[in-house]
Amino acid sequence: MKLKTFFLLVLAGLCGTLAATPKNSDFEIGKRWKEFNIPQNWSAGFAKKASGFIGLDRKNVNHGKTSLKITNSQGIGYINVYSSKTVIPQGGKKPLIAIDISTKNAGEGKVVILCYDKSGKQVQWKSLFFVRGTKPWKRYSRRIEVPAAAVSYIISLRLIKAGTVWFDNLEVDFSDKPKPVAKASSINGTMETLDSNGLPKGWSEFHFHGVETVGNVTVSDNARNGKKSVKISWKSGASGFGIAHKLATSAGKSYRFSAWGKTAGAGKLQVMAMAYDTHGDIVMSTQSNELKSTGKWRQLTTLFTVPKKAVSLQLICLNKGTGNVWFDDAELNSVAKSKIQTAFPVNFGCEPATGNAIWNNWRPVFSTFTNSPCTLTFDFWGNKSKLKNPLFVIELPSEITIAECFNSHGNVQQPTMQPKLTDFIRNGKAWIRYSYLNPQALSMIKARPAFWRSISVLFKPNADYTENREFPARAYVINNNKPGKVTNFYIKMLPPMKKSPNPKKFYVHLWANYDITVSNNKLFKKILTRFEEAGMTGRALHNWGREQLYEQDEICRSRGWKVYFTFGGNFIKKSLKTTLNRNPAATNYKGKKTGQVCPSILNSAAGQDAITAAFIEQAKTKKLKAGDTVIFDYEPWQSHSWCFCPECRSRFSTFSGMNKVLSAAEIRKAFSAKWTQFRLRDTNEISAKLAQIVKTYDFAIKTADYDYPINFTKPGFESRFKSIPKDTRESDKYLDAHFSSFYYTLATEAFDMVDINRNVLKKAFFMLPLLTRYTDPRQSLYTRGAKCTLSPKRIRMTILNCATAGGTGQSFWTGTKIDGQYFLAIDRAMSEIAQLEDIMAQGKRIDQQLQTELSWKSKTAPADSFRMRAFESKGNYLLCLFNYHPQQKIGAKLKFAPSGGDKWQVTNPITGKNYSSPFDNDYWTTAELKAGINTTIPPEDVKFIEVTPL
Repeated sequence: MKLKTFFLLVLAGLCGTLAATPKNSDFEIGKRWKEFNIPQNWSAGFAKKASGFIGLDRKNVNHGKTSLKITNSQGIGYINVYSSKTVIPQGGKKPLIAIDISTKNAGEGKVVILCYDKSGKQVQWKSLFFVRGTKPWKRYSRRIEVPAAAVSYIISLRLIKAGTVWFDNLEVDFSDKPKPVAKASSINGTMETLDSNGLPKGWSEFHFHGVETVGNVTVSDNARNGKKSVKISWKSGASGFGIAHKLATSAGKSYRFSAWGKTAGAGKLQVMAMAYDTHGDIVMSTQSNELKSTGKWRQLTTLFTVPKKAVSLQLICLNKGTGNVWFDDAELNSVAKSKIQTAFPVNFGCEPATGNAIWNNWRPVFSTFTNSPCTLTFDFWGNKSKLKNPLFVIELPSEITIAECFNSHGNVQQPTMQPKLTDFIRNGKAWIRYSYLNPQALSMIKARPAFWRSISVLFKPNADYTENREFPARAYVINNNKPGKVTNFYIKMLPPMKKSPNPKKFYVHLWANYDITVSNNKLFKKILTRFEEAGMTGRALHNWGREQLYEQDEICRSRGWKVYFTFGGNFIKKSLKTTLNRNPAATNYKGKKTGQVCPSILNSAAGQDAITAAFIEQAKTKKLKAGDTVIFDYEPWQSHSWCFCPECRSRFSTFSGMNKVLSAAEIRKAFSAKWTQFRLRDTNEISAKLAQIVKTYDFAIKTADYDYPINFTKPGFESRFKSIPKDTRESDKYLDAHFSSFYYTLATEAFDMVDINRNVLKKAFFMLPLLTRYTDPRQSLYTRGAKCTLSPKRIRMTILNCATAGGTGQSFWTGTKIDGQYFLAIDRAMSEIAQLEDIMAQGKRIDQQLQTELSWKSKTAPADSFRMRAFESKGNYLLCLFNYHPQQKIGAKLKFAPSGGDKWQVTNPITGKNYSSPFDNDYWTTAELKAGINTTIPPEDVKFIEVTPL
């Protein structure tokens, strides 16, 4: 076999020798390979004319829910299933290898280890275990010695000649003994001793992965004890930012982590603890309650037991609010396991029903359509090792039934799961209980909420339903015959959407595609009609490997949908890892690897060749063609924390005209502004090269970038490049479009920023707001409370904001879990744009010609809530009035002097209703228009007024 070399990221600075088991070594997650379902992160092959079967078996299992089954039907050759290359930890030379094996009439079931040196040359091939004949499950283990030159290894599981073999629960452990957890005193919880980075020794900034947060961590003299504490300030972005301390840990031990904190303004306190396995995956997550507006020092505490697979622990102090917080006197202490309450092993969220409550009078109502069902998603997280024959249960009144229920993860998506149905009576009415045994989504759960560990459900009405009625429903999990907490919600059946016109040029482009993906293609086409009716005819191509999903991509194309492929940071990272014989990860100012990609590697000739080859392969797989779009999602956040590898620092010296290579500390202290310029150049060069790769493949494929709005009118706006070094004025030269992030640029600020950026940028402009919910456990990291949770009313306003400013379209992130009420709001906005787009496209802006006098019924006027755009085209005038206040309506007197006549008709172009003149005439005079048109704009609403000559 011939494998491309790649290396996994290794947790640095935690302990010397660690367990280093290949990923998915319990074979719980599958992927498609040819016609077989083989373990994810593993490969397979048939040698010497062997043929047979490879699959994940749920019947003969010794650990978890599935085992690996291999059957050789020919009785010749051998079948081989082998892991990805796994890095051998530094100092690890005597691994303990253990695996469960069972056989039936097997010629020989065999386990082999192959070791490689840093050049990729094989330096060891060793047979570990072999089992012949028919044998029940047995655990085999042995400790071996690997060559000193070995830096990585592969485990090969083989069946030689005839029969069947099952493998399960592989473990490879290079550690001699578990490292004891550090004592409380050694975590520097008093914050008194400082490191070279200026923070308390052992502590560093903590950002949730993939979350755009900008903030400051500084040492403060506002201490509870001693002279120092840590101050955490939020500037912009999502919830959750702070400091963290990593340390090695003993599995199975129980601890109490606590810290003292206080707040100012809207700061909010929380402490967390997360445990990681050898791959860096989170296997435990626990947190304290949140505290806000304390004004005085308060203690926060969380208790936990470290899981068996954990090798390291991270202690985290967070600011989850928009003000300042201080932390001091953190401690980690051992406690008796009896003090840790045993929690139910599974948690789940019910979205969008639960998330809708924040704008729906705190009622969890899910709206769907009778003819085109919306998707209700149940996201799961917890401790999968504690699961035993879990059941997922949904209970519905008899008027509602389930059209389809399936696991949402693309790699393991099942056809419609078949439930056990039970009729019963609740409150005197007929109900049905749908029980789903061992859903694959539960076999994939992580300790924290993660993407697509979900079950998607689509509902349809029975014959005796009532439109617009809310039906109660319930969902819960039963584990080991014990039920968990019940989630109650309501299902509202909406009638089919009304036929309405859509814009010719403006459209909604969804960032994701999960709400549009189902297992049944007939149902899939029904769902598409709802999106098409609302003008939502753009979406991402699938990244999964199942042929049916590619078929659905082609169905969308055939119906005129615009599609795109995301060329993101993870894709870039994977391309470099699998091709280059080096780790492409960036290095932070402390010399440790980060989740970012080193720009020196990415921009090198070898890096560009690797990415080009990977892109061409994906372009052919996804059948990219003229008119499709490739969106670059390279996000260089917090660039002053990375990359300080020797190559980047050497390039910086050349860039700065210096004759020596500076240290990371010297650069951060004395050359911060120059480093920002250096990173700006790197980022723009990366985007330019990515665009060139796409255009070289097919010039007619469009290129776009995920970027950020910039207030080019604000003096000193360049300072923002320190946090995010992306200058859209530069990338505008070689891109076809911008997908501009308006996650935290909201309301009137968003209104102003769309205009500012549209005036500067020449290419197509898509506004990308955040359609997530603060109450969604998976997405709450991205959304700060009700303000950031866009209701259907607010979504309509964002669409109309972008369209009236001359934008090309709207996109949403994540673009999933879209409730039926959003579809109605989007459909309304798109039909309004369709009626007005000609005058907006052909007209010129005349905002400055209008004078406005505003009034409110409340004595307290809503600050900065009103915005307006005005157009003139061929003597016709259009006024677009926006009220961003969530509660108060605005009274407006609009004064302007049109030219071209003396008699005018004033109309609401959407409703067709005429405004009566001050003297109840059938027309308005120019003098009356100069005196002003009186109108009222309801809260969170947009009103249009058209003035045309008679």
